Amino acid sequence: MKAAHLLVLLAIGFWVNACGSQGCAGCQTEPIPGGFPAALRIDNAMQVRASQQAFGFLESKFPDLVAAACTQFPCPITVNSDGSIGIEIPKQGCGTSTEICCGTNDNCSGKITFDTVKIDPVAPNRVVAEVRFKVAAKIKVRQQLGFWISCDADYKTDRSGISTVRATVAIDAYPDPNDQNRLKIVRHDTSLGDFECADLKFDIVCGIGCLIFRGELEKQVKQAANDAIDAIIQQLPTGDEGRVDLATLMSDFVRRAPEKLDYLTAAGGYSQAENFGFSVGGMVGARAAARSGCAPDCESPGASCRPPTRAAIPRSNALRGNTRPDGKEFHVGIGVHRQALEHAGYAAYRAGALCLDVDNTFVPQLTSDFIGLLIPSLKTLTEGASVPIRISVRPQQPPTIKLGKGKTHKDTSGNIVIDEPLLTVRFDDFNLDVYAQVHERFIRLMTVAGALEVPMVITSDANGNLLPVLGDLEKALVGARVINNELLTENAQDLADVFPMLLGIAAGFVGSSLQAIELPTLAGIKLELDDGSLTSLDNDQLLGVFAKLAIAPPPTNPTPNTPSPELPFGGAAAGAAWQPTLARLELPTTRRFAVGQRGTIAPTAWIDVSGLAIDGTPASELEFTYRVDGGFLNTFRAAPTEQLAVRSPLLWLQGPHRLEIRARVADRPETLTEPHVLMVTVDTQAPSGSARAIPGAVLVEASDAITPTAALQVSVRRQGALGFDDYRVLPEGGMLPADAVAIRLRDQSGNVRQLAVRGALPSSAEASEAADQAGLAGGCALGGLPAAGANVALLLLGLGLCLRRRRS
Repeated sequence: MKAAHLLVLLAIGFWVNACGSQGCAGCQTEPIPGGFPAALRIDNAMQVRASQQAFGFLESKFPDLVAAACTQFPCPITVNSDGSIGIEIPKQGCGTSTEICCGTNDNCSGKITFDTVKIDPVAPNRVVAEVRFKVAAKIKVRQQLGFWISCDADYKTDRSGISTVRATVAIDAYPDPNDQNRLKIVRHDTSLGDFECADLKFDIVCGIGCLIFRGELEKQVKQAANDAIDAIIQQLPTGDEGRVDLATLMSDFVRRAPEKLDYLTAAGGYSQAENFGFSVGGMVGARAAARSGCAPDCESPGASCRPPTRAAIPRSNALRGNTRPDGKEFHVGIGVHRQALEHAGYAAYRAGALCLDVDNTFVPQLTSDFIGLLIPSLKTLTEGASVPIRISVRPQQPPTIKLGKGKTHKDTSGNIVIDEPLLTVRFDDFNLDVYAQVHERFIRLMTVAGALEVPMVITSDANGNLLPVLGDLEKALVGARVINNELLTENAQDLADVFPMLLGIAAGFVGSSLQAIELPTLAGIKLELDDGSLTSLDNDQLLGVFAKLAIAPPPTNPTPNTPSPELPFGGAAAGAAWQPTLARLELPTTRRFAVGQRGTIAPTAWIDVSGLAIDGTPASELEFTYRVDGGFLNTFRAAPTEQLAVRSPLLWLQGPHRLEIRARVADRPETLTEPHVLMVTVDTQAPSGSARAIPGAVLVEASDAITPTAALQVSVRRQGALGFDDYRVLPEGGMLPADAVAIRLRDQSGNVRQLAVRGALPSSAEASEAADQAGLAGGCALGGLPAAGANVALLLLGLGLCLRRRRS
């Protein structure tokens, strides 16, 4: 009896959320004054197809779908463990001449068992569902005929020789010309057939006859069916429009709040039962409510930029049949036209949503202390002071979208390489400015310009969410050039090497504000994708998503950093939680972080992933993806030695970084794990400081760019001692024993700086230790007197000169 609502769900319900039901989490919306302009909407920008196989799935899984739907919607029925449906007959007419189920001990109920289900699309735009079922029911009636007569009746479908009852319902879905051709859904009343009086059995012969019993039971069955269908139709995402306040989403990293953005999504334009399936169109629209001052006016005469084109979109033949382009069957096909993507991008561009400003308020490493490692002349410009750095993204052209087949291959190491992106976002005139706050005002250090191309493919996780996976950001800027760099002494080409890192910071803010594209689970149905589910159609004009249907599991609340409960995971012990750990950090020396000094070693975090297995597949045969600092996912990598190499332009920025790591069995997107978060700190700089003798103590003043002063550790060599004592936390106030003659400072990354105590004289014991163990990692001697070894060398040199003069 719920078949029809499921069909409508398939035909129109998925396309709205295909653009991401969680893509604007946290946005504040309001009505559009006067509504979205009809002249700006794009008809057929989205197209949806429920195939013949989808209807077959619904027929075969009907009892399971009813049970799953009733876990999400209020149902006037109960679902039994055997798949049958229980109906409680409510009390009616109590206190009147005819009372139904009014006694305190009356047990009026029914049980429905499904027999056959037939669901057919019927031209031009109707879906008809016929469900045959068996009924067993008990009803108690009291009727006053001058005295009380109590009648108990049982109903069983097969007493008359007809084994089942037939319920038929039809639903029409058609464009409404009185509502701008938006889709209108009309449910017709459920009809029942083969409901025979001969199936009734009375315990006492009553004058009420068949009609009361049959009529009441028929009424309850029809009402249950109609209510269930209506409840789900009301939940269908058939369209929405509104005005989004982008400032609430982006106020943290823009200097000028973006304007509001209007959007429209609506099913309609066409609907057709064809080729044993059902096809529905969709209308899309997006515009900036006003132009932001940070975006050029592309709509003014003579402008150097232009809005995207608008042209009539024909129906796609790929979304009118029952197989996808590679010949495989599908249940639901969704098409999103390139025009819809480009107009959405243009609306965001014109509203100022692509103008980003990021500084050390949001990324603590954006100071001259850290950027100065990459661009050494910056420290000269700031006279050694630590000042904030700001990066500003200012595209001069709206984005264009190119679609492709999403083809990849694996290299010899098992890493996935993008051959043809599914989607490429391009900005033909992309500017990224870098500023430093010098003398209380921000001055521009340089501009990195060029054409930005960001290639991506899309994968899915175990929940059917779509996850964008980016290509190599190192190659994203085409024709890179650096201008406005007169204040810096580095070569312009070398300065361009910082662009991937700076772009990664900006991408982190975009990626963290956009969640996974969530395909909906509705009425107990979810979508499942495989590696061939996403491709381009119609000469790369339509982004196609082809999915299979499955019964959704009951909602759960998974514990963070643990695998999805429906997947069998295990580590050293069955069911062990996956706990990747940092095996080692491979880092260049501090000097090699400068753009003009880089060698062959790039910062790499090696992650031990040996604690994970999926469906019996060990970590050495799995594929891994990761993202750094909230950005987009990287292409999948292999870890044949069960150590995953994490490389990112962001790791050139010293400081803490957040890594999110996921794994899957090769070519099985449904096995993708939940992310595990790991913090990694890139730090090659030793603490800085000084030590000097004061009356009764040695005063140490220390600091570190990354480790808090309160977490620094100190080791002391005392006068007369040959070695240093054990490390301990630097005391508050920096007071150490008065007999200290040398100090070692160690940060949380293990970098060590050695200080000589100014004003302290070394004893003869120190002379035997050559140069205070000069081979310390990151260590050096600062201030004070020359080391004892150097004094001995000078004494020997003087003695040698004296002996030579005597000989002469």
